[in-house]
Amino acid sequence: MSKSLGRVRSALADAKIKAVILKMRSETLTSVQTGEAAGCHLDQIAKSIIFRRQDGGRAMLFLTAGRNQIDANKA
Repeated sequence: MSKSLGRVRSALADAKIKAVILKMRSETLTSVQTGEAAGCHLDQIAKSIIFRRQDGGRAMLFLTAGRNQIDANKA
């Protein structure tokens, strides 16, 4: 088990959240690939993207449904 998977599993257990962690057998770099591999719809996928200001300022994390896109200019 990878260190990051262990941290996620521990965080879920600490928060008493029951979850099924899936290990994908195919590439899952996009929401579409992830949905196909997991057998679910795009809107059931939560994706995250982090933007950091060019001047080195604070980073912002955005979470959205798999079908949605983040407008980098607005972010």
